[in-house]
Amino acid sequence: VALTTVPGREALERELFEGAPCAWDRMVAALAKKGKPVAGRLKFGPAADHVRLFPDPTGRRNLTDIDGTSENAAAADFMLHELRAFTENPGARVCASIAGGRKTMSALLMSCMCLLGRRQDRVLHVLVNPPFDGRLTPSFLFPERGMRHVEPSGREVRGSSAKIMLVDVPFVRMRGWYEDTFKCAPPGYAALVRGIQKQAPEPIVLPLLTIDHE
Repeated sequence: VALTTVPGREALERELFEGAPCAWDRMVAALAKKGKPVAGRLKFGPAADHVRLFPDPTGRRNLTDIDGTSENAAAADFMLHELRAFTENPGARVCASIAGGRKTMSALLMSCMCLLGRRQDRVLHVLVNPPFDGRLTPSFLFPERGMRHVEPSGREVRGSSAKIMLVDVPFVRMRGWYEDTFKCAPPGYAALVRGIQKQAPEPIVLPLLTIDHE
């Protein structure tokens, strides 16, 4: 499941699902050729249930970017709502990728995982060696044998030489701190954060200095 904006969905459809065979099908075939058990497991496509768009603060349209305070608040609520549906299922395991998107999106997803994550859930980041982390033509998607990419300088590189690193990011699971405290979970991200903060002891900070201007 991808949580994204309207341009994000367009890019996803263009990069992964255009052409025959499309990049997604080529990746699945490459994994199957290596003996990976992909049959019935890698389910993803441009359908609405797999690609879910951030709504704007009014709910009247889908966001084209997350570049303001109200848009970030709406994105946080949407992420929390979507993740809550998965984490309420004890048989599901969430692997949340913080790679890609604006930095705020990654930070919000990490925060939502701290709020909702359970023992079996993971936060993941994907790293790739240069120049595959930069702009190439065609775009680099996975280490594909026989695929050649061209850098802006004109130098050609082989896709099979890319090295992918999957990083498990440790995160604090706060769910157990508040699950028995609230009669029902607060409806939104900010309300849940405030509720948990009320349960936590005050952090040690520097003294607060107030100046009387008179």
